[in-house]
Amino acid sequence: MKDIVALRDGPILVNVHTADRCAGQHCCIHNPSPHHMLLWPPRWEKKEKRMWRLCPHKFVHPDPDDLAFLRKAFGHERASMYAVHGCDGCCQPGNKELEAGGSS
Repeated sequence: MKDIVALRDGPILVNVHTADRCAGQHCCIHNPSPHHMLLWPPRWEKKEKRMWRLCPHKFVHPDPDDLAFLRKAFGHERASMYAVHGCDGCCQPGNKELEAGGSS
C-alpha cells in the first residue's frame, strides 16, 4: 500500500510508504527527528528518491533522517556517498552562526 503526503513548505509526494511502515522510528516524511534543519523547507528529489533541506543560504543539504535511513539500508560507507554535497557548512550541527542565517 502506498500513501500521498503533502510536506510543509514542500511538494506533494505520491506513492510514498504508509506511516505504519516507519512507525516507532524517525522518518524524513512521517516522523522527522528534532534535527537542526527541521524547519528548513524540504525538497524531494523524485528521480533519486532523496530528501534534501533548503537552508537560509539557498544551499540544499541531505536530510539527516534520510541519510540515517540510507546508512541503515546500505551501510555507512555506501550511504556516505549520498552525504556529499556543496555547501557552506551550515548543515553541521553546532554551527550556530551559519544555522541562524549569518554569513561566513
